[in-house]
Amino acid sequence: KSYSDPDQTNEISKLFEINKAAAKYFFKNLEELSGNEKELVFNYLNKRSIDNKLRTKFGIGYAGKSWDNLFNHFLEEDIFKKEDIEKAGLILRNDKDESKLYDRFRGRLMFPIFNESDKVVGFGGRKLFEDDLGGKYINSPESKIYSKSKILYGLNFAKEKIRFFDYVILVEGYMDIVSLSKNGIENVVASSGTALSEDQVKLISRYTKNIFILFDSDFAGIKAAKRGIEIILEAGLELNVISLPDGEDPDSFINKFGKEEFEKFLKNKKTVINFIAELYEKEGKFETVSDKTEFIKEIIGYIGKIPDT
Repeated sequence: KSYSDPDQTNEISKLFEINKAAAKYFFKNLEELSGNEKELVFNYLNKRSIDNKLRTKFGIGYAGKSWDNLFNHFLEEDIFKKEDIEKAGLILRNDKDESKLYDRFRGRLMFPIFNESDKVVGFGGRKLFEDDLGGKYINSPESKIYSKSKILYGLNFAKEKIRFFDYVILVEGYMDIVSLSKNGIENVVASSGTALSEDQVKLISRYTKNIFILFDSDFAGIKAAKRGIEIILEAGLELNVISLPDGEDPDSFINKFGKEEFEKFLKNKKTVINFIAELYEKEGKFETVSDKTEFIKEIIGYIGKIPDT
């Protein structure tokens, strides 16, 4: 990067500082909760068996229910400009009155999203209250330091373990990573709510050439897995698919059955061909010639993606 453009680098380091300060604020906020709010939030944490050690490792925090907790905190500290906090995606402008600003994350369990080098680039907020009309998860918007398709959640924690075991398990969400990590399975990253991208696969290939995809067994999960399969094959990486029993995701499965049971499914990993064949079988799609033809076409489609002649 040339030195003739200092504002840009300055802006980037500012965004990192703002996110770091917000992560500290959310973390401390969770520790200092009281009353009903505390009861509700900690009920949720206990139900998901997230203890103090895990909260500390992943920097999990809490955004209070009021409209402008974080914003007011930043105003009191008076270190950052409003427009920079807005650029970081932490505050929004009121549609009716542009001058009024409020917090993007309210009444949510907060997961800081780290880049490879442990810097906070954004947040994922998990809904906790019934009267919250937002989606189950809200993520930070794209910014100069956060591009969804270029970040893998958990890579900063997992990279040494991925190198050591020489394979990575790819899951969908924050909670999958937290629960697997708690049970001693740490070579795991998440595409956190976005379809797997070429950039994410490139990122993985720096650490290992072996990817195990483990997506939810529901329709959306399978669709996401299929999209991911193509990109991984195109990158020339080795791919296996892990299928958990219907209705289970990694988080629910490992909390119910533990590490040993989970490792059995790891051992029973499937090749792409077997995975797709099983889907067809499940849907009763091997009955007719045209069904079989469709299956072969799909498989050939995947094989055609592999660069190795």
